[in-house]
Amino acid sequence: MNIDAKIAWVEDRDEDLFVPEVKTWQFTHPLVVVPEGDSGFSYYSPGDQFLPPGSAPWQNEGVTALIGESVRSSFIAIPFSASSKNRTNRGVTMELTDDLEPVATVTERCTGHAARRYRLMIHEATATEKTDEIKKHLKERFGEAEIDSLVYENSDSAHLPFRMTYRLSYPSLDGSIAGDRFMLKPLEFLQKAENPFTAQERQNAIVLD
Repeated sequence: MNIDAKIAWVEDRDEDLFVPEVKTWQFTHPLVVVPEGDSGFSYYSPGDQFLPPGSAPWQNEGVTALIGESVRSSFIAIPFSASSKNRTNRGVTMELTDDLEPVATVTERCTGHAARRYRLMIHEATATEKTDEIKKHLKERFGEAEIDSLVYENSDSAHLPFRMTYRLSYPSLDGSIAGDRFMLKPLEFLQKAENPFTAQERQNAIVLD
């Protein structure tokens, strides 16, 4: 098999970004790049078992990389991966108890970086610790909600979507009855969750594709 693979030295956009004017080594670790088409590349991080093939870790997306070759070296910009490759899809079935307490069965399907986040979160834990860690993450998202009956699959393979199903009950959820319908406030969970943006100024640009 003849693959024209090259080493690309990159840095972490969580830390210091590359400054061309500074004539010193600014790169932190390598990726493998393979030419693709006339001018593009596909990216691989062999040491990351949860990263889909052909992808760069999210902290290396959007940064400058140095490709070193025997004849000449060149700089490339690692592109951001498309949002379609990093999706979280949720399906929800909701019912009311006799006490008009809403109970939802939620199914999540994650791909790309969204799936990698869960896999990295639990990969060194025991089965019980994995369940507890995922529940803790969900509690941070849903606040006072009670979470049980958690089942997950594909936690060890980057080639398959990470899936999980859980039961979500929210005793203090605000709502009102209108005929045979139970009306909920829009964005109820987001309103009660803590603001995830704590910095006074934006550190990284928002990229929309």
